[in-house]
Amino acid sequence: MGSSTTWFDTVGTASSLKLVLNTWLLGLLSAKDAELVRAAVAQAGGQLGGADAVAAILRRAVDAGHGDADMAAVVEVLRDS
Repeated sequence: MGSSTTWFDTVGTASSLKLVLNTWLLGLLSAKDAELVRAAVAQAGGQLGGADAVAAILRRAVDAGHGDADMAAVVEVLRDS
């Protein structure tokens, strides 16, 4: 699937990188998309690290009226926390 493979010397580094990338990708999605991805992974018995937290923050942003705004609106939700 990928065009190249990267090998890491330290055990656990690749797993940590995968969690960071998965969470970052969820951040690029809309709240609805993030919920769908989180639910599909959970149904398959998998985990995406911080996916629940990311989905919850995106949902709070939508509920606060920022659904049509870009990702910068998430900052407003986090400031109000």
